[in-house]
Amino acid sequence: MKNLLAIISVFMILLAIFAPAGIMYAFLIHFTGQDYASIPYLLLFLILFCVIDIGVGTWIDSLLNAVKDRYKAFYTNTFLRTLLEWGGTLMVLSMLDFFMDGIEISLLMKVVMTIIHGVTGLFLENIEMDEEEGRGLPPEVEADIQRLLQEESWTDCVKRIQAKYPEIPKSEIIKAVRTIHKQK
Repeated sequence: MKNLLAIISVFMILLAIFAPAGIMYAFLIHFTGQDYASIPYLLLFLILFCVIDIGVGTWIDSLLNAVKDRYKAFYTNTFLRTLLEWGGTLMVLSMLDFFMDGIEISLLMKVVMTIIHGVTGLFLENIEMDEEEGRGLPPEVEADIQRLLQEESWTDCVKRIQAKYPEIPKSEIIKAVRTIHKQK
């Protein structure tokens, strides 16, 4: 009984995650006149697209993080990350279109789906970043960081803030200093 309940719970979570995007893509494919053999085949295509794209996106993020950790001077800006993720999404759509005989999607529709998928991902990423910023340091610590950044480098600022506020984890101090330094 526990296993059945766990399977149903996982299924409901996956349905809540994939259903809005799947419905949007299904309507987009259907109403633009793309060729597909049947509704179940289209649903299989969309489920495979979402699952494989999550894997490819995770792989790209991991690769960029590994390169960034290995080469400290390597900076991946949002544009490069977005460009690689959109390329991965387009590649997944193209490969699925190639290997699944019952569906034919035009290149223009693949690009439109990639753009919609990418913009939605950027929007959700910005919401996540706004939530993270809301959990920042106390205002007096941020004010100290801003004052110190006017006088010192950001590495010295991290050392001084860490010495003044030892109860705050160094990772949070570094993140706050980098964020405030970038805003200058």
